[in-house]
Amino acid sequence: MGNYPLLLFSSLLMFLALLYFKRKWPDLDVVDIFIIFVALYFGIYPFIRGLYFGKGVVFDSANNNSWAVGLVYLQIIIITIIIRVAYRYLPDKITNYLKIKTLIERWARIDKAVVFLLIGLIILFQSISYFKYGVKSHILPGDFEKIGKDLPYWLTSVRTIYNYLILSVFIVLAAKMSLAKYRVRYFWLAAIILILPLAGYFGRKAFVNVVVMIALIWLITNEKRLFQLKNLAIAALCVLSFFLASNLYQTYRPNLQGVGVSLSKLQNPITSALNFNATLKNLKVRAGTWEFNYLVFDKQMGNPGNVTTNGKLILESFKSAIPRILWPGKKFLSSSEILADAYRAELEDVSFGVNIFGIAQADFGYFSMITVPLTMLLMMILMASLMKVTFNYPVFLWLLSVNILNPLINVEENGPEIFFMLRNIIGIMAIFLSYILIEK
Repeated sequence: MGNYPLLLFSSLLMFLALLYFKRKWPDLDVVDIFIIFVALYFGIYPFIRGLYFGKGVVFDSANNNSWAVGLVYLQIIIITIIIRVAYRYLPDKITNYLKIKTLIERWARIDKAVVFLLIGLIILFQSISYFKYGVKSHILPGDFEKIGKDLPYWLTSVRTIYNYLILSVFIVLAAKMSLAKYRVRYFWLAAIILILPLAGYFGRKAFVNVVVMIALIWLITNEKRLFQLKNLAIAALCVLSFFLASNLYQTYRPNLQGVGVSLSKLQNPITSALNFNATLKNLKVRAGTWEFNYLVFDKQMGNPGNVTTNGKLILESFKSAIPRILWPGKKFLSSSEILADAYRAELEDVSFGVNIFGIAQADFGYFSMITVPLTMLLMMILMASLMKVTFNYPVFLWLLSVNILNPLINVEENGPEIFFMLRNIIGIMAIFLSYILIEK
């Protein structure tokens, strides 16, 4: 059947999402932001990939399991519905703190000096990382084997929270821009445009997340009708921004991922930004997050009841999030190593982002229908509890809320990220409690 099941089910997911948001917009909660990004990563991108009738990393249009494709989407739709229905029964004292308009209003209160200080620290970090250690963006596995042991602990630690810090910066800038009046609004827009390249430094996924969040904050704050022709301009601008950034990233990718200080001349940025073939070629073969889920279901259908990792993916993800300063001899397996062993596959064939839907299915089979909704709801309850505690402390509310929002947005890799989120919460709350004690 080729790519038709993928095109059909991804279209169905997008259609259901549009129906839902037509009724719910613009009174969105945190759970709705999660649903938007589920539709983005499992709807829009798979549909684009489905238009390419060829072989990718996992999915081959000429030889694939249509039933596995259907199960991927059936699982996602059922779990998402369970989460949304259960969320309706949470008490108002919890959901009131999870209103996006409430969060935007609190984010906009952050002192601009704090925001620009964080931007300066991010730029300083990138400069030190490059000029002292020769590290620019992602470190390829082969390079990490050579230099990983020589990199300082603080550098590798900051790299794990880089995208979270970037998202925090842009969320505040977008909130300030959306609530600002007249000319002040253009100041914040200029600030966003000037530092937007920082969002894509570690890859296009973070850039997409940032651009979509900026657009959502603007539309929600100004209560723009979602389904009107004027919003086509915003949608077109977002798509154009993605392609221009992606074209640049794909052109400069070897330079960004190469280790070492190099002052060699780069290709013309204008020509690179307009090189749409670079992005289109990559999208044809790039492993999407849905392909991880397809791999899991395909293997489980081929060997029913015997191809689960029995919690190993979650256990190793938990171990990876424990700071080495607390566990110097820590050893853990990556999700790729576990999957390669379980599915008798080559490591490079299972080396891609792992999402919570796929991880839960791989670890527990169809009990994922329970574990995923429970995990997502507990995250939202935790977020509301922390918002209540820090409501009068905007900086801490900002850091904690975006820290929890990050894995809800970054659907492609939100399996392991949940444990890093919990680690960050412990650190931020330790600072918050110290601040309260000092203040008293």
